[in-house]
Amino acid sequence: MKLAVALAVVVTLVAGCGPSPARPRTPEPDQDAVTTEAPARAALAAAAANVVDDGLALPEVRYAVGDRYTVVDDFRIKSRVELSEGESIRYDRNQDTETTFEVLELDAQGKVSRQRVTFAIDDVRSILDRTAQRETSVIVGKTYVVTEVTGAITVTDDRGRTPPKAEVAAVRARATESSVDAALDRMYAGRRWNFGERVQLGAEALEVVNRAQRDPRTRYTAYAMELRAVENGVATFAVSWSFDQGTNNGPLTFQLSGTREVDVATGRVIRLTLRGPMQGHLGAPVAGEATTTSHTR
Repeated sequence: MKLAVALAVVVTLVAGCGPSPARPRTPEPDQDAVTTEAPARAALAAAAANVVDDGLALPEVRYAVGDRYTVVDDFRIKSRVELSEGESIRYDRNQDTETTFEVLELDAQGKVSRQRVTFAIDDVRSILDRTAQRETSVIVGKTYVVTEVTGAITVTDDRGRTPPKAEVAAVRARATESSVDAALDRMYAGRRWNFGERVQLGAEALEVVNRAQRDPRTRYTAYAMELRAVENGVATFAVSWSFDQGTNNGPLTFQLSGTREVDVATGRVIRLTLRGPMQGHLGAPVAGEATTTSHTR
């Protein structure tokens, strides 16, 4: 019975946890609920004399044809699966990815509409009790061309041929992550940030983000940022982020917090680090901690 429950849980976890959280990079200012922690503001402002008195405004992220960049992500779960009262087993899961993007075309609004995407790394390593497993995605070592027009995503290989269905599904999932990032970038662009001011997305803003990610299993329930420092052209924000990830047997709930580093000149996210509790019920109760780090080079 213990093994049967454990196997059911691990299958659901592996299938239901991904993709790793998109790099949160939200609606126009009138859609945000803003609260300010005044005591922290003066001390923080004193440490950032290069920010003008009326706050920091980040530009909307823009790309040019030919731009090329690589995103490295690391998503980890350490948890215990409760099989019965007083009896539990270990379940850990690590997902490492490295993806390179090359911009091929822009639409009339200057948004990326076509890009070449190369997947260098996409590995999942898991441990259930004492059994270790490793899985490598079918898209590793391959290059695709992803085109998005009016919300519709098409995928071909580098020669213009249609890949197998499993590869198309995996590539589209990654394209969805990029869509979330772009939506967040556009919503924060032009906002005037003050030190110690906490900007929390309201219900309408969260709905915009949820529509962008196109996956009904995943629901972002809270997202907030607070400007903490600006130094050497990099703005550091404190971030809190909550979301529910649906699975076949129930939801997993994540409540993460950490930092987000942004290039002041371009508005692009340089590094994101988040950590926090996760819990849910997947045929058996599961609880633990999730961490995610992402950096762009």
